[in-house]
Amino acid sequence: MTKTVESLSIHDKIFTQGPYVDRAYQERRRNLFVVAVNCVHPGGTCFCASTNTGPKASSGFDLALTELHSSSRHSFVVEPGSKEGKKLISKLPVKQAQPSDIAAARKEL
Repeated sequence: MTKTVESLSIHDKIFTQGPYVDRAYQERRRNLFVVAVNCVHPGGTCFCASTNTGPKASSGFDLALTELHSSSRHSFVVEPGSKEGKKLISKLPVKQAQPSDIAAARKEL
């Protein structure tokens, strides 16, 4: 899903930074909460691989999820990318990622 996050930045330039600002787009974008899913198994023909924009989202998101899957469990490492993302995480019943989880997520990407 990193391709979608990257495309949002392109749309932002077109619709909010050009000579003709789209006010409706600008308002919707201001109220958008973006959840990126880091792709742990990108194909060679995937957009993020071919444009060098992934598989890990680096900006433009409120939360980014990296899937961890083993024979004993299935979980996600959640990374905040904004104040709104941090605020949401603080309200959710999540547990702190262990160093081994963070290392596993990095290895996947």
